[in-house]
Amino acid sequence: MSLSNKLRGICNDKGEELEPKETAKVLHSLGKVYRQRSPNKLDLIRSVILFVAALVRNSDNKDEIKKDQYDVFDHVLKLANAKCSFLHGFNK
Repeated sequence: MSLSNKLRGICNDKGEELEPKETAKVLHSLGKVYRQRSPNKLDLIRSVILFVAALVRNSDNKDEIKKDQYDVFDHVLKLANAKCSFLHGFNK
């Protein structure tokens, strides 16, 4: 089943989510899909937004989601040939 179908399946007819923790899993997976579309800048932004949406709905796997977010941040910095000190202290 595709991720979009999974997302539709956990929402009611009005598009409201019924199971935020299940929605979080799908959003996290979608974020990973968009991350793989690099170097498309809009897809990298979408990826981070989906990770944040997943984190808000379910903090149980917070460490994994935050790691994925920081991987995107690190990737963007590498694409820009830049460095950022706030990433160096992050415990991946």
